[in-house]
Amino acid sequence: MKKIGLLGGSFDPIHIAHVNLAITALKFLFLDEVQLIPAGNPWQKGKLHASSSERIDMISLAIKDYENIKINNIEIERNDNNSYTIDTINAISDTNKYILILGSDQINNFHSWHNWKEIIKKVDLAIAKRDNNPFLLIKRIIKRIKKTNKHIHVLPLKKIHVSSSYIRECIKKSIPVNRFLNPDVLEYIKQKNIY
Repeated sequence: MKKIGLLGGSFDPIHIAHVNLAITALKFLFLDEVQLIPAGNPWQKGKLHASSSERIDMISLAIKDYENIKINNIEIERNDNNSYTIDTINAISDTNKYILILGSDQINNFHSWHNWKEIIKKVDLAIAKRDNNPFLLIKRIIKRIKKTNKHIHVLPLKKIHVSSSYIRECIKKSIPVNRFLNPDVLEYIKQKNIY
């Protein structure tokens, strides 16, 4: 049985903080691999800017040097109206142990996710604890997890001040973003004129 971390996101574009989180999860949780799951149609975000194939290409470029970080394009292939985490978890093999990796911002609204109670019955949670960025584990989440044999893990993560939306804005304004992106990803974005 493998121990696999699941890190979902729009990855529009993937940046160094995404890769850093995957590496941190691998090390601190002793994972066999981390699967990056690009969202098909994220229900909590607006329209995506890069196409599915462009996001997959960028992820491939960003992780090419990390053999234990892989792409799982299950949500893109499913092509549902909305990408819900519970549907993804239900669709993956139950022969492995899965840990859902979340940012501290995501755990604060986790109770608003579609079928969140079902999610915590099926996977452990790992929360990226960023420097000086508090997160509150809502009492009903703690109470629900205590009823299962699942756990919450806290990942120490050095704060990297970057987001995909910030990168897109910088690119539009011709502000350099090379310190936030893998050089191959940046070159790909320039060649395809994505943002």
